[in-house]
This record gives sequence, C-alpha cells and structure tokens, in this order.
Amino acid sequence: MNSMKRAALILAALTVFSCASNDAKNNRVKMDLEQITGASPVQGTGRFDVQFGLQVENPTNEAVTLKSVEMSQIGSGSYQIRQPGPTGGTPDRYNFSETVAPGQTKSVSFWVHAYQRVLPGSFGASEPVTLRAIVYFDSPSGQFHQVVQKTIGQFESQ
Repeated sequence: MNSMKRAALILAALTVFSCASNDAKNNRVKMDLEQITGASPVQGTGRFDVQFGLQVENPTNEAVTLKSVEMSQIGSGSYQIRQPGPTGGTPDRYNFSETVAPGQTKSVSFWVHAYQRVLPGSFGASEPVTLRAIVYFDSPSGQFHQVVQKTIGQFESQ
C-alpha cells in the first residue's frame, strides 16, 4: 500500500511539473503584430507590398531567438496576402536571427506580397484584414512556436 501511495504521489508530481513546464514554454514571450505600411487610400486594384512589424517581449530569464514567421490571412479583407497555391504548400516564411535578451523587447519588420481587391472609395475598400502569424523561436531550453492573430483596420483615419 505504501508503494502505491508513493507511485501515485510521484505520478501527481510529474503531471504538475509537466503542465507547469508546458505552460511556461507556451507562454514564453508576448507578441504584437502591426501593419506599418498598407495600401494607399488612392491605390487601384492590383499587386503591392505590405510592411508588417512584429514586437517580441521576453519576460523570461533566458534569451530567446526569433527564427522565422509564417503569415496567413483569415477570411477576406480590402487586400489579400499571397497564399499557398491551389495545389497546397506552406505560407511564405520570413527568416530572422534576432535574439531577445531576458526582460527586453525587440521589433522586426518584413514585407509581404499582397493584392488590393477593391478600388478606393468603393464598398469594401476599408474592410479590415485578419492575419495569423506562426512565430518560431529557439532558446537554451528548446525550440518552440507561438501564434498571434490580429484584425487590422484599413484607412481608419478617414
């Protein structure tokens, strides 16, 4: 009976440690995605590039290295970022090697190909764009990734 209690106690301790370890890894950094440069209010339909910024805050006690970002779009919007082709594939990956020290914040920016779907002033020209970024990191305790999702309004100042 004593060995069963000991085994149950060890199992419970391992479960708690495992959950705490996974929680720390999954909530390692804080991120914010923003659109730095979007479509012009007078831009016609067609191809253009959007500049995004990603801010990474590291509240942990170890350095983390931002390795890459995969961008995708959820639903429609005033523009559409380039997606995998009809035969599948993966979203475009933007590579980095930016180390964020403990307690520090760093920002990176990158350009994404897009297609303006509607003419300025027409219905849908200011439709927000919802984006999802899978952000990959490396750290002394292993590799991990986190997801950030954001809806970005277009031409809000008008």
